[in-house]
Amino acid sequence: VKFVEMTKSIAESGNALSDTSQMLGLPTEELEGLRHAAEETGTSVDTMQASLLALTRNMAAAKAGGESQAEAFGKIGVKVTDADGKLRSAGDVFFDIADHFKSLPDGAEKTALAMEVLGKSGAQLIPMLNEGGEALEAYAASAQHMTAEQIAASTEIVKLQNKLTNTTKALWKEAIYPLLPAIRDLLKRFVEW
Repeated sequence: VKFVEMTKSIAESGNALSDTSQMLGLPTEELEGLRHAAEETGTSVDTMQASLLALTRNMAAAKAGGESQAEAFGKIGVKVTDADGKLRSAGDVFFDIADHFKSLPDGAEKTALAMEVLGKSGAQLIPMLNEGGEALEAYAASAQHMTAEQIAASTEIVKLQNKLTNTTKALWKEAIYPLLPAIRDLLKRFVEW
């Protein structure tokens, strides 16, 4: 039973990693590294991922000419595009932000700036950002990574589990639907009794 539970948990984790990687536009290995850095600094992985989503959105807006977003990145001296004008990796930008935040004094301005570039949950990332980009990169580099084959297998396991669950439900419905009138009559007799 423990083996089945552990396998299910790991498969769901691999599937979630794949889904989140696609959503954020980050390679799974980079995302696993960032997740590990969050865990090492006592930061919620969900909060960090929400902030990465906001960061990606703000990077795209800054590139597209969004004045407030471009100004926010300008305040911390972080470039969102590379030499070719393409958006940089959100992970690399995140490490650059951490380098800047490490040197800022804690306070209202730092909190407001974190929220400008990382969204509402950015303030919750300040303890993580205070570690600095170099420390976060070291944490990220020490993460264990699932291979592409393992992630694909995880995704397939989750799909098969869902299919099995739905098939089982359908079988139970098929078996129980015809019995509903008899069950109703039986319950009525119990109530009368």
